[in-house]
Amino acid sequence: HHNKPIDAVIEHVRDGCTVRAFLLPNMDYVTVMLSGIKGPMFKTDPNTKVQTPEPHAEECKFFTESRVLQRDVKIVLEGVSNQNLLGTVLHPNGNITEALLKEGFARCVDWSLGVVTQGIDKYRAAEKIAKDAKKKMWATYKAPAATIDIKDKSFTGKVV
Repeated sequence: HHNKPIDAVIEHVRDGCTVRAFLLPNMDYVTVMLSGIKGPMFKTDPNTKVQTPEPHAEECKFFTESRVLQRDVKIVLEGVSNQNLLGTVLHPNGNITEALLKEGFARCVDWSLGVVTQGIDKYRAAEKIAKDAKKKMWATYKAPAATIDIKDKSFTGKVV
């Protein structure tokens, strides 16, 4: 199944970037983390077992649920991380990962971007749109200050 679209039904949305799905026709039940991104999660306190959402976690989960929960989708399995599969969920209206990035619910992460088989540039562009518009997690984002060209810098040192 590697890198081929598989018909699936999303059965559960754990957080905005992780879903549980039945892969059709065999009805294999899998956990799929959206590859290339990281979004806000629900942290569980080990002592009290109480779940505390990170900022925008509930909105992000609702965003994903409202689009893919109990829907027929295609999943492209792209890799493995711990006990979870990494993949892309393709909804008939488009890639849910791009939508999460564009709305500021997620950010690109290099460690899993390496397994993405299609559209890394689209992911970066969608993230840039959210940063420029200061959406959700990017509300307080400040672009890095202009850097000085390496040719204009001078270094003084002593080699021992």
